[in-house]
Amino acid sequence: DKFKIKKRHLKDHLDYICLGKYQINGRSKNEFERLVADVTLQLNIIDINSGAVIDSRTYTDKGMGGNKNDAELNAQAKLLKQLN
Repeated sequence: DKFKIKKRHLKDHLDYICLGKYQINGRSKNEFERLVADVTLQLNIIDINSGAVIDSRTYTDKGMGGNKNDAELNAQAKLLKQLN
């Protein structure tokens, strides 16, 4: 929002800013008795002067594991591969 950008005086120091939103959700066990985690990362690149979103990308993937933590770690690892 343009007001928040102006209030923080970001335009004095930056041309663009990248804002991200990360979300992970677990699901119950699948037919293989494994937990599944869905991960989403949304990135927006914003022009500081105009406040306009100049690029927006969303990355999603899934991971499986024997417990919630393993499923989330596997999902995160797969998501990171997409970013490389």
